[in-house]
Amino acid sequence: MAEARPSAPRRHARIVLAAAIAIGTALRFWRLGVDEMLRPEAAAWIAATAPGIRGVFALGLRYDAGKLSLYDIVLHYWIAAFGQGVAAMRTLSAAFGAGAIILLFLAVREIFGTLRDPGTTASALEPVDGALAGAYAALLFGCNFQMVAMARIVRMYPLMLALILTQIFFFVRAWRRAGRINWLAAALCTALAVAANDTALFFFAAEAVWLGYLFRFDKSRAGDPPPSLMRPALALALAAALFSPLAVVAWRSGYGALERGAMAWVEPRPPWWPIGALRGMTGNAAFAPLAALAVWGAWDGGRRERRAVALMLCWFAIPFLAVLAISYTVTPLMTERYVLASLTAFLALAGVGLACVRRPALRAALAALVVIQSLAHLHSRWRKPNDIQWREAAAAAISAVPSGAQIAVMPPDEPLWVVRYYLPPAQWSRAVGADAHFSGSDRRWSFSCGTEPIAIVESDLPPDAFAAVRRCYPGAVAEFRRVVVVKR
Repeated sequence: MAEARPSAPRRHARIVLAAAIAIGTALRFWRLGVDEMLRPEAAAWIAATAPGIRGVFALGLRYDAGKLSLYDIVLHYWIAAFGQGVAAMRTLSAAFGAGAIILLFLAVREIFGTLRDPGTTASALEPVDGALAGAYAALLFGCNFQMVAMARIVRMYPLMLALILTQIFFFVRAWRRAGRINWLAAALCTALAVAANDTALFFFAAEAVWLGYLFRFDKSRAGDPPPSLMRPALALALAAALFSPLAVVAWRSGYGALERGAMAWVEPRPPWWPIGALRGMTGNAAFAPLAALAVWGAWDGGRRERRAVALMLCWFAIPFLAVLAISYTVTPLMTERYVLASLTAFLALAGVGLACVRRPALRAALAALVVIQSLAHLHSRWRKPNDIQWREAAAAAISAVPSGAQIAVMPPDEPLWVVRYYLPPAQWSRAVGADAHFSGSDRRWSFSCGTEPIAIVESDLPPDAFAAVRRCYPGAVAEFRRVVVVKR
């Protein structure tokens, strides 16, 4: 007997998912080693190259305070297998980023397959096609500028997102399916995601809010087998128990970093910052159609699948609200990479909006419009090199510095590690941080002339700080993209 052909929506979902994987993977792996090491990548490299896991953990807490070094440990073994070249290290992030495309599809499909409202099937409303919504969400995610950029650098965010999306899959399954495997897997992924980056807590707070919403307002308990709020709640509770032994360490490390001004560089933003953040993370052209699709997905999808869309709205809103609350009560925290979970939900809601468009031709046209705008934004950002030429500056400085003398690096933190990356290990001690400090209260650099005859200075410093450095180092050795080498 001939095998039944898949329905048109299923074939459509497969085609869209295949395009998402192909385009998203190509964008994440294309010319990974062209840009030189970025400042934020240096902390992960320094920690991951420490001898032994204990050393990796200690340096991770020191150079990336508040993070519990899960990514650094994974990168440590990756470097042992593939080396510490920039392209080799970035390949790990690209692999997690490409995997997250598939994981987002699975998560959205599971959300709309498992959280289906019994009342929907009994009414005239057609259920949301979870596979189609997941495929479009994966496509938008795969082409998004911010997600591509995060998957092309040596940082923990792609690992964190992959763990979050895996957790959603098991968390939602635990809501309706009995057995230990789902809630145990959800608990483990929760703890690991927080160990990768503490901002994952914002997403899990969203899940807790959603469970509270169901407990208070969702009185429907129809289904076979009956759904359970206990199993997903138990997953979050077990994750808290698993993470609690390290929570004190993370708290002390993060609090100490705040006391030292580690977040002083983050500028205060107005309460409507989330809108600007979404516009910046999606590109100005793509933001408007994405926002319209997300609103339509929340409205039309919410009429059909109230539970599922409620979870996605909590997923979108709670991380933004948490960042705003911390920013106005503790310290400014309004930076885009801390709300990547909200951006993922925004793209997923836009995917739901596309799936809710009834006419296939209009749906395909809207999807093509957003993809083209997203790719155009990526092209405009990649068209002109924008990385800092630390490698050339390090080579020029080491050749110009007198024998036995040291080289000052300004700013003194992450740029110092990048310069050392491009120096032979035997020469690392010759590069030192400049005698400088950034004050968060008045947002100014204080700089004192040291004794080093040569300095490597980032050109993007505030004008007053750059002028202060040049007063100490009036001579020019070499000038490169966004960095200069100067002498006394």
